[in-house]
Amino acid sequence: MKLLSSRYPKRFSPMQIVLIRPGATVYSEQGRIAGNLELPLSAAGQAEVRRMIPQIRPLQLTAIYSHEAGVEAETAELISDEFGIKHKRLPELANLDHGLWQGMLIDE
Repeated sequence: MKLLSSRYPKRFSPMQIVLIRPGATVYSEQGRIAGNLELPLSAAGQAEVRRMIPQIRPLQLTAIYSHEAGVEAETAELISDEFGIKHKRLPELANLDHGLWQGMLIDE
């Protein structure tokens, strides 16, 4: 990191962006297409997020952004609670709408 920061004037600091995939839902466990449906985390999904937190703790997150609802927001909320930082919800971060495919099994 020192090498990167030395390339910027002192008034600027480099930013690291970390992308975290949401935990599992009942749909993902069943192999279903969720698209932009607002599904909650399953018990396994909540456990996934909690197991991941020690791995990301060294990153010293200072901000968390997610879609405003669903599994993305629930995942972000669990992480923000652990880090003690505010979680900002943005409608622009929504998943794609897969139309009639939503709810169908991937094999269908």
